[in-house]
Amino acid sequence: MEEQEEAGEEVVDVPSWLWGGMGMGRYAAAFEAHEVDAEVLPWLSMDDLRDMGIGAVGARRKLFCAIQRLTSQLPPRR
Repeated sequence: MEEQEEAGEEVVDVPSWLWGGMGMGRYAAAFEAHEVDAEVLPWLSMDDLRDMGIGAVGARRKLFCAIQRLTSQLPPRR
């Protein structure tokens, strides 16, 4: 696995990102069940996270903020 930087990190493996970089590994099964991979991850919204069953507001907010750091490194959608 590649090391991840706090800002501008590149996610190759979502479960590893959740477990190692985020400390949110308990949600790895939800990401897998909803087929969230490195391509989809940067486009998740707060509603998506809620729909995936991440009910705790704190966890949902932490995940969303980390995802926003990822999207700041992506080119605009077409």
